[in-house]
Amino acid sequence: MNISERQRHHQKLKCEVWAERRIDGGVEVKKLDGLRQYALDKLAPNLAKELNIDLEIIKKSLNEHMPDFVFESKYSDLEINVASVLLSYLRGKDPFKKKPGRRIVNKERYYAALYAWLITNNIAATAKLFGKDISSFKRDMGNFAKSIDVHPSNNSDSNNYGAYFDALRCVINNRGIMEMSKYCFIDYMAQNHLDKWEDWISSKTK
Repeated sequence: MNISERQRHHQKLKCEVWAERRIDGGVEVKKLDGLRQYALDKLAPNLAKELNIDLEIIKKSLNEHMPDFVFESKYSDLEINVASVLLSYLRGKDPFKKKPGRRIVNKERYYAALYAWLITNNIAATAKLFGKDISSFKRDMGNFAKSIDVHPSNNSDSNNYGAYFDALRCVINNRGIMEMSKYCFIDYMAQNHLDKWEDWISSKTK
């Protein structure tokens, strides 16, 4: 194994470790030394002045008694999704291989509509915003659900777009999809010279 091959193998191992840590339900541990030092630098002069104590003494005391800034947090849905795709790729699979079926054109528009509908819970206003009647909107979004692998919990007929449309409600708990949908919605509103997106949301929310 030459140097180039060793480097590639090492990079692959690092990627696998990064991905496995996220999909195995672990937590991210962050030690924020920079934030701790920032707090010390801000606190010390004020305390020294208020207590009339030498600044260096205050700095030393704070440094001794202030705990390390160590925090644990769950990995975001987006990181977990990326990790899953990365592992699939590293194991020789094509994570984005699609089954034959109807092609969804302009997905950004559908993500934008998804955000508008879920945030406002207002189907009529959302359908109107995207130039659809309610029935057409439900049908189109039901087909969109299939394209992003959102399926009803029961074994619904694949042609029952209403069940797929209803299943999209669960997406509101997926932070990664919701963040992407929000950006698509903001872009849609700006590109079409419509009202400020915040105003539209606040005025249409039920």
